[in-house]
Amino acid sequence: MLLEDFIQYIQKNFDPEEVDIKVSSLNVHVSQPFLALNISLDEGEQIRSERVIFDLTQCKEIKLSDTSFSDIDLVKEHPLLWKYNDLQSSLYFKDVKGDSSTLFWKLYRVHRELYGDLLPLDAYLNTAFLDRSDFLPPFGLFGRGPQKLMNIYARCLEQEGISCSQANISDPVLWDGIKYTDGFQHPKILFLNNSFIIADDFVLRERTPIEI
Repeated sequence: MLLEDFIQYIQKNFDPEEVDIKVSSLNVHVSQPFLALNISLDEGEQIRSERVIFDLTQCKEIKLSDTSFSDIDLVKEHPLLWKYNDLQSSLYFKDVKGDSSTLFWKLYRVHRELYGDLLPLDAYLNTAFLDRSDFLPPFGLFGRGPQKLMNIYARCLEQEGISCSQANISDPVLWDGIKYTDGFQHPKILFLNNSFIIADDFVLRERTPIEI
């Protein structure tokens, strides 16, 4: 069974309160990085538990804020992946007039809709102006990041009457821990509640029953 099929089976047949997922082991420092989960499913008359191991192909990011979860999902499209699969651009602004503090709250709401708690607001912004009482100077670099995100920020700026433009558009350039690599990549995200792992692929290696 593919990992995608196993996850769909859980999502289709069990509510979150019937699912208990615990991280048993995570090792990205071996020749074949892997994640092992102990998954218990409440089937009503009994609880079925098994240890599930899957290999991580080219692991890129890990954010595990807990060790116990009730939800699991594997996705190929998400704003977190734009840094890998979208053009990168620099967003510039000018003609700022008056108090731009309302823009900050508009950006905050838009950013939360996209990322929730998964990515801080200042991840792609020019942090030099974040401590200003009026938020923005008359002109300058607003931020650099995925062009899809810069387009969304640009619409927020324009709605406040601020002119903007984009420059330095390029393919993604990412540090892999050893060297910089440029070019588009198409990884996936494994979500465990609001924790996540990003890798090129997640390959189911082994499922072993756990005796309770």
